[in-house]
Amino acid sequence: MKSLILALMTLVSTSAMAAKLDKLPCAQFAQGAAVADYLRDATGIQGHEYDSSITGYTKLDQSQVAVAVEITGANDEGESWAAQYEVVVQAPTCALVEISAK
Repeated sequence: MKSLILALMTLVSTSAMAAKLDKLPCAQFAQGAAVADYLRDATGIQGHEYDSSITGYTKLDQSQVAVAVEITGANDEGESWAAQYEVVVQAPTCALVEISAK
């Protein structure tokens, strides 16, 4: 329960920053790629609910950006967890270069 409250507090405190991050080029595409990767591994969780947010955006070079995404999940038994992903995309075409769970 404490971890769920902590995750919610983190989500609220980062929501203002995330509101600006999701406007950057390819950020929402990278968030979607992270969610797709997360859900591929999260099959079969009873009562599974999740939320995702963009927590970082770094320009790597002239054409690539790294987007940090945090996904918080919970099940119907009250257990909760968080997963962090880094998604590298080619901007401005939003081609996926690499995705990794941290």
